[in-house]
Amino acid sequence: TRHVVNDEDNKSEYQCKYPRCELSLRKLSHGSFTLIDDSCMELICDSLDLLLNFDADQWDIGNGGYMNYSSNDEELLTIEPQSNRLALVYREKGTTKFMKHVNCNCLTRETPHFYSISGMYLEPF
Repeated sequence: TRHVVNDEDNKSEYQCKYPRCELSLRKLSHGSFTLIDDSCMELICDSLDLLLNFDADQWDIGNGGYMNYSSNDEELLTIEPQSNRLALVYREKGTTKFMKHVNCNCLTRETPHFYSISGMYLEPF
């Protein structure tokens, strides 16, 4: 069922009242990263994250590209890119995630990139 919201002020509250699922496929290479901002849904909703990487054999954490989970400026978890490994992380509201910048060190690899499937299921409150 699709619900339409016209009131921008209540949009974030509304979105947490109904389950929502997001899925993305990315090719991560030199310069790739993600940001945290104040509009992130994970700040107001609990969620279940899925992370599955491909073509990340012998990926060095010094290359960046790892997923970092934190809460109140405290690092809680780091997930390094590894091929064909599924990571499921349950996050309580207020816990954020971001992918560390993939730096130029990856350019020395035979394949200076990897692929990532990430998903997020937002739980209603």
